[in-house]
Amino acid sequence: MAQHKYENALPVLEKYYAKAEHKIQPLLRWKIDQCKFGIEAMKNPANMLPINLGENVNSEWDEYHPSLTGNSKEILFTVRRPRDEQTVCKYCKEEEDIYRSVQQNGIWQPRTKLAKPVNTGNNEGAQCISADGNYLFFTICSADFGYGSCDIYWSKWEDNKWSEPKNCGPKVNTKYWESQPSISADGKTIYFTSNRPGGYGGMDIWKTEMISEGVFSEPVNLGETINTPYDEVSPFIHFDQKTLYFSSNGHLGMGGKDLFYSKLQSGEIWSKPVNLGYPINSYQDESGIFINAQGNVAYFASDRPGGFGGLDIYCFELEEYLRPEPVLFIAEDFEIIENKAVDTNVLDTAKTGDSFVLPNLFFEFAQSNLLPDSFFELNRLYVFLINNETVRIEISGHTDNQGSDSYNKKLSIDRAQTVYLYLIDKGIDAGRLSFTGYGKESPVAPNDTEENRAKNRRTEILILER
Repeated sequence: MAQHKYENALPVLEKYYAKAEHKIQPLLRWKIDQCKFGIEAMKNPANMLPINLGENVNSEWDEYHPSLTGNSKEILFTVRRPRDEQTVCKYCKEEEDIYRSVQQNGIWQPRTKLAKPVNTGNNEGAQCISADGNYLFFTICSADFGYGSCDIYWSKWEDNKWSEPKNCGPKVNTKYWESQPSISADGKTIYFTSNRPGGYGGMDIWKTEMISEGVFSEPVNLGETINTPYDEVSPFIHFDQKTLYFSSNGHLGMGGKDLFYSKLQSGEIWSKPVNLGYPINSYQDESGIFINAQGNVAYFASDRPGGFGGLDIYCFELEEYLRPEPVLFIAEDFEIIENKAVDTNVLDTAKTGDSFVLPNLFFEFAQSNLLPDSFFELNRLYVFLINNETVRIEISGHTDNQGSDSYNKKLSIDRAQTVYLYLIDKGIDAGRLSFTGYGKESPVAPNDTEENRAKNRRTEILILER
């Protein structure tokens, strides 16, 4: 099983089960079920290829538990490095700290360590940052203060720095283990992991409400649909505020901890967790997944071969059926709307005269600068053009009806030109491309609601020749 040779392991386990003592049969039955699941998962692998974030983020040490701001411009992650003269914990051979990197033109810049008062000589990590970038929740472990072995703290971005961390208090933190917070997009609900009494066994996922800044409600267990007698850890609540990703060895998977997701139904009921499948899940432990606001790109840590050493952070394009509801951040003061995406796999069958929207293309508010989560969509278009050398396209920008005609016209042209220049920089012959902007002249929906205006703010591709 540890080598993913489930078909070889299955008959041996079944033979052992037939002769085993009654008290160990449940464990063997669980292993048999995992083998059967693994066989089917490897026969039907998901089309998800992890890409290493590179040497500016990863190193020979362990990098894990990625978290991003709502606009995906900044990534925070935990690094476990050898102890040094600043390490406070006397018995710790290693120390954990929080690092950050910002993305510019699709490239993650060299990482930097968060300064004091967040990082100290203690173990800080397992962090999350609020969608607007104003609040940081993280864990401090192995310290001689707090309530337990690991406690959850919060800090606020003020005067261009993080404030002194504050303990979330005795309702959230106990003498037990509390860690791995994940805050909802509206900043009200914090999901976290704990082995406190009152759960279903092992580590469970709980939630608390932030009633006011720094004041938290009595935590509530997420219930037996999510939690099992085994371990459920690393919760991540997506920006849609109803899709929960987490890691578990208590739900059926390939062995070890697998990644799952569940959706919040009416009445605070969670749907049955769905396994993310192979090759993301394996017989080893997978945990700490993060999905961007648009719902199309996932980030997680893995020690798979080909990395820089230990755990590295990877990203991959998430299969459609595993995606949460996409959310678009449309303003600097943190406003979010649902953004219903259109599948661009029409690409492969497109013919002359066909046009389609690039649904996962995002720009800074009222600007022509691309947001980082646009690059998967642009690379898909790039690969299509590389594989179809005779295709010529027109790139067109469109806006809603907010603003003057001249302003919208210029903005739509500038955004189309940004896509045009990106493709040229990637090596596409300029003779195969043209761009224009139509401003608010060609709406696809009435400009009567924010959702409809979002549909009109779009970039389209027209096949001129194939």
